[in-house]
Amino acid sequence: MDHFIRTHNSDLADQLGNLLSRVTGMIDRYYEGVVPEAESSPSKGRLEEKATGLFERMTLAMNDFNPSAALAEVWELIGEANRYVVEVEPWKLAKVREDDQNERKLATVLYEMIEVLRIAAWGIAAFMPSASRSILEHLGVGSGTTRIEQQLQWGGYPAGTKVAPAPPLFPKLEAAEPPA
Repeated sequence: MDHFIRTHNSDLADQLGNLLSRVTGMIDRYYEGVVPEAESSPSKGRLEEKATGLFERMTLAMNDFNPSAALAEVWELIGEANRYVVEVEPWKLAKVREDDQNERKLATVLYEMIEVLRIAAWGIAAFMPSASRSILEHLGVGSGTTRIEQQLQWGGYPAGTKVAPAPPLFPKLEAAEPPA
């Protein structure tokens, strides 16, 4: 049970849930909840590279009857996005938005984060359908009828979409006290 709680808190609450909350919060604060359009990508080759081929890698893992490996592919993308946010510090870019270059970079960074969240939501859909639907709702996109391999492709999020700030998607769990 301790392992389950640690995994829930680190993977779900800290990585995915915090990324969703932090990114939708910044878009709400800096762009009145409307996802800005990205210009040229400062992370070209980094986040997009992690996302590219995700469907194929997940399919290979599932064909090998290894759902853990399929989910690990999604978590690699989420982990890379979290590292990127920490490195780029979009909250600092927002403080110097009068500089047009910083404004464009902030818009692109936030768009990329939303794109990662959209792809991650589709990546976990078969494993955590309720969480997937909740993420997509906060991102302002429905589950749609498009094939999953198309949903897992980079660049499918429509800029100009309104997002809703997300409360904690996965509240942290407390370890149970052992019986006295």
